[in-house]
Amino acid sequence: MTPPDTPTAGDDAPVLFVWPPASPDAPIDADRPTDPETGPAAPVGDSWLSRLEHDLLGVRSVSFARWARSAGWQPDSKQAVCWRCAESVGPHEVDGAGCGTCRGKRLAWDRAFRLGLYEGGLRTGVMELKFGRWRRTGREIGRELGRRLADELALIGATPGEAVIVPVPASWRRRMVRGVDHTLVLASAAGRESGVRVIRAMDRRHTRPQVGLSATARAANVRGTFLARNRAGSALGRARIVVVVDDVRTTGATMTAACQLVRKMTGSRGRGSDRTGQSGGEIWAMAAAVASERRSSGVSEGGRRLGVEKFEKTFGLEV
Repeated sequence: MTPPDTPTAGDDAPVLFVWPPASPDAPIDADRPTDPETGPAAPVGDSWLSRLEHDLLGVRSVSFARWARSAGWQPDSKQAVCWRCAESVGPHEVDGAGCGTCRGKRLAWDRAFRLGLYEGGLRTGVMELKFGRWRRTGREIGRELGRRLADELALIGATPGEAVIVPVPASWRRRMVRGVDHTLVLASAAGRESGVRVIRAMDRRHTRPQVGLSATARAANVRGTFLARNRAGSALGRARIVVVVDDVRTTGATMTAACQLVRKMTGSRGRGSDRTGQSGGEIWAMAAAVASERRSSGVSEGGRRLGVEKFEKTFGLEV
């Protein structure tokens, strides 16, 4: 019997790691997922280490960190992103109340930040973690998140001990099908890099996928889906800042639902709500990438290219 993870003759899903090794003549990026709009999302280096990994281990892709070095990628600058909603902004568009997108709106979080837009090598790295189970590239993205978090904490004079990280969980069913708790991988690496404690404070009911749903349908789909873990509220309540971490934010429905539960668990009233004037009890929304609704369909397409369909066929589960 063919194991579930083994590609069959009719299976066109690329495999990131293969054994036995592939032919030495095969290109390193032969199986790299390709964006139909932009082509391959990341260039592949031809260093001796790349060749060794290709020839001996069958690595068919390049890690996020190696792509970032090759492409000269850097996280978005703070000046290019609104501090309140993490949307892209131009010069002089942001003030103490946010930007034109979020100013005057009630958000579930007090501060938000991202590494970049959901495109190129960052998009591919998230896909390879989420659907390809490549934890190495997930840890590399997570370390970038940790560095950004450390900078944000230093900006307001907070120490790592005053904050906690809470990953947005996937349902047990999706974790089983995908073979990885991808957001926990990101959060754990961010915690190690920043020195901030990670607490798994929530569980999640299984619902239909968010991909392809309207903003209203997305909000309805995640309403009530997150559940507080026992005794997690007291640990979060002692923190000055709770950082909720997700991989991609599209309409914000999932992040909103998660942050609303955290606020309920902590009793936080939001930014600057305590009588001392300090930013006590803040909730921060941290995502690896922010996507537009137009780009969100690529998650589904890329995921299926990386093997989701064969898991659905094997286990009869909807990813």
